[in-house]
Amino acid sequence: MLRRFVVALLAGSLLTLTAAAQPTPVVRLPKNVLKNLDQEIERLRREWQVPGLAVAVVTADRVVYARGFGLRDAARNLAATEYTIFGIASCSKSIGAATVCLLAQEGRINLDAPVHDQWPAFRLHDDWATLHLTPRDLLSHRWGVPRHDLAWYHAPGLTRRELVRRLRFLPPAAEEPRTQFHYSNLGYTALSQLVQEVQPDRATWETVTRRRILFPLGMTRTNFSVHDSEKDPDHARPYRLRTDVGPRPATTSGGPTRRRPAAATAAADPAFDPAPLDDVDAVGAAANINSSATDMGRWLRATLTDGRLDGRQLVPAAAMHATHEPQMTYDLTAPDDDVYTDTYGMGWVLGTYRGRRMMQHSGSLDGFTSEMACLPAEGIGVVVLANLDDSELPHILTNTLLDRFAGLSPLDWSRRYQGYDEESAAAETVSDSIPDPFRVPNTRPSHPLTAYAGRYRHPAYGDLVLRPTPDGHLRGDLHGLAVALRHYHYETFETDARALLPTVGPEPAASAKTPASAAANQAAKPEARAAQEPVGGGGIPFVFATDARGDISAVSATLDPEAREPLVFERLPDTLRLSPAELRRFAGLYGPSPREAFRVQLRPAADSLVLLIPGETERVLVPTRPAEFSVRGEPGILLQFVLPETGNPGAPATEVLTIEPDGVYRDRRQAEE
Repeated sequence: MLRRFVVALLAGSLLTLTAAAQPTPVVRLPKNVLKNLDQEIERLRREWQVPGLAVAVVTADRVVYARGFGLRDAARNLAATEYTIFGIASCSKSIGAATVCLLAQEGRINLDAPVHDQWPAFRLHDDWATLHLTPRDLLSHRWGVPRHDLAWYHAPGLTRRELVRRLRFLPPAAEEPRTQFHYSNLGYTALSQLVQEVQPDRATWETVTRRRILFPLGMTRTNFSVHDSEKDPDHARPYRLRTDVGPRPATTSGGPTRRRPAAATAAADPAFDPAPLDDVDAVGAAANINSSATDMGRWLRATLTDGRLDGRQLVPAAAMHATHEPQMTYDLTAPDDDVYTDTYGMGWVLGTYRGRRMMQHSGSLDGFTSEMACLPAEGIGVVVLANLDDSELPHILTNTLLDRFAGLSPLDWSRRYQGYDEESAAAETVSDSIPDPFRVPNTRPSHPLTAYAGRYRHPAYGDLVLRPTPDGHLRGDLHGLAVALRHYHYETFETDARALLPTVGPEPAASAKTPASAAANQAAKPEARAAQEPVGGGGIPFVFATDARGDISAVSATLDPEAREPLVFERLPDTLRLSPAELRRFAGLYGPSPREAFRVQLRPAADSLVLLIPGETERVLVPTRPAEFSVRGEPGILLQFVLPETGNPGAPATEVLTIEPDGVYRDRRQAEE
């Protein structure tokens, strides 16, 4: 028995050494593949008016090319390099999926057991989804919850745990879970929290990923927070294309007819405005990674080799390979012979590129656009990072580089994408010229605009605050996002979808022939999807509701067109600040109605009234009108005090009406000894 044990031990050691020393296949590239490459990339950068770029091309066995172009900081005229840190947005998902699958290999997470069984705090909109959906469902975007990006976009005060808690209040998609692909960032946010929940030491997803993936692969230029990026001396500033600059160069059969002079620089002739570095720490693996071209090149090399670098198995092969397996199909409306993707793995889009198997993902966040792609059979990986919002250039360059390094006949991807933009602009012009068939003309709101002003709340999306403007509209904000509402008809207002909805983590490439795909994205961006279901003029409808008293009580809006039902923002009671003298008029003992007598008592230290009912916990009264109070935490209850019709401004109330869901009670003021 001892001999068999020793033999088995030696055999196991030999297998381990063999795996560790396994050579990486050498990839042969076309001759002169780097010739004039710098010039071509720089030409495309200028044509597409991108401030800065970082590019890396790798094979399974080496880094073939890594360069920076343009400016990472236009204001300070600082050059971008291959080491410059950019936001990679949704390209984070591939790394997040690898972390989850690594823990699954170790038995800490079960990909096919309900998330709720592994983490009881996980709750969704309905019980079936809560009790049945698995980590694999979340990883492959088939869990039946649409994007709902406005629930977290530009809301840096929310923690990851709070974001996940709010999932239970988000309306699901129209289709049942596991029947339709719905790209969703929040699924990866939930998985990031799940990683922490299963750790014995409660280590965060960031800590686990840094320990188990980034450090082993030598990805030392990668972080999980814009705050860490800002501390790094070589990080890119984000930019948006200026609104007064034409979106893209016009084209003729001979190519672009408008091009910036060769000597022009981004600093001397800026076509863009700076954007803030968005704090997206809370969304975790959905979008919070920042990295460089060199680090992402190492990630792509590990992707091509199932976790090996330079012959060493640094990340478990089974975990890496699991993310590359097809999990969920999604529909395409315009398939393309050159770029065709119809399947999602876990953190990767799967399909073909000009007949060759491809793995790909793109990313978009305010001021940054990214794309990465691998041709596994050819052993080639490409990553392009740009510091410009919603730019097509990373997708154009990725395809251009795949052509060059795979030895394919070159295609003019720049011209093709310019054509998509022109088709999109033409379609929008035609759409704008069509009269709105649904709008009822010559109607007015039922209330003055001041009656619609106030604070409205949805339990997942937060507070929507509205106020009237002198020009007859409503303006406000949704946790920091500007909202401008114009009257549409009756009680319906609308806002421009493009002005409100974010561009966060585009869906995987669906077709390079989709007009205005902005990366071959099949209507992936939220604003593109919202425009497909307009109220009539391309806006998002906000429909106000009234209560039994005729007061504005709520507003509903379809902020995610894939959701089964609109979001309802309940109006919060308008709060007034009354002086102690004004509050003292309502203090006293009231009764008898069919209930026991109760007391309304002034608390001068807090300048508030409390409701004292015998045997019950005291309740705080919140003034909503000069003589009307709501009960904090109990929105269905109102107290309306009746003041005497005298000229004495300090005369106490004579009675109070308590309005509850089951009726109205009248209680008169009682004399007290």
